[in-house]
Amino acid sequence: MPNPEKITKDMTIHEVLNRYPKAIEVMQDFGLFCAGCHLGAFETVEQGILGHGMDQKTLKELLTALNKGLKDFQGIHVTERAALKILALAESENKNPYLRVKAEQKKDEWIYSMDFAARPKKTEKKLEFQAGVALLIDSRSFKNLKGSTIDYVMNYETEGFKINNPNEKSTLDNSSN
Repeated sequence: MPNPEKITKDMTIHEVLNRYPKAIEVMQDFGLFCAGCHLGAFETVEQGILGHGMDQKTLKELLTALNKGLKDFQGIHVTERAALKILALAESENKNPYLRVKAEQKKDEWIYSMDFAARPKKTEKKLEFQAGVALLIDSRSFKNLKGSTIDYVMNYETEGFKINNPNEKSTLDNSSN
């Protein structure tokens, strides 16, 4: 699996948060509360720090803390579109928005499963995302999904969840109704 991409001062704030959602905690510790700001899509990390009256030293300290924490960031991303769909499905089924996700490789095929659960098993991690959505995932599936993005796609050909998994030789579309 590839190493996480180093966070640089030239990356936009939203780019950092899309790749590493947990980076918001580090940014907030440094007084950078740009997650919901409309400028975050255009503003680089450097512009965010300097624009909030902080100096180059603080920028270097932030980048050091962010890059040191890369290994600790979840490594799995759930898009806002997927999170909203998980919430809608959970509500319609009167379930908690906790989604148990499994990823297994059998021979040359990747098999994914997702189902709602009330709480994590003792052998699972609970990864929290936006809007109260959480993934419940065992250590093997976590390893298999590290670096993945879970999205929800809707077009004229298909509708369903799509997992873009860099651990696959080719990304498979895992859609369902």
